[in-house]
Amino acid sequence: MVILCDFLIAADRRHVTLLGLLDLSAAFDCVEHVILLRRLHSAFGLTDVVLQRIESFLLDRSQQIAFRLNPTKTQIMWLGSSQQLAELDIIHVRVLSSCLRVQDTARDLGVVIDSQLSMSAYAAAVCRSG
Repeated sequence: MVILCDFLIAADRRHVTLLGLLDLSAAFDCVEHVILLRRLHSAFGLTDVVLQRIESFLLDRSQQIAFRLNPTKTQIMWLGSSQQLAELDIIHVRVLSSCLRVQDTARDLGVVIDSQLSMSAYAAAVCRSG
């Protein structure tokens, strides 16, 4: 809910936001947690709540981790008003060595999120599933 609240605050300020949903289920094998967190901050600019959430996920884990992107399971999308989104012409975003296509909707933990946070895509999916 904190992240959704951040998106809504950004929308109120008329900012466009890029949402990235990463599949980290197979990302952890051989880098020390401290190094990974430092790299996520310095190379990718992750800060505040996002970095704290990843850090809390890593606490008390004995395994070491490496960050590898699985482009087939990674979803990115712009969030903003219809007017803001109409002005964007960026349809591909480079993340690490992958070029990802920006989506209109994304699914995370069974919830379908649309680029205007209207929840209409989620409501339609729930109605279809009966």
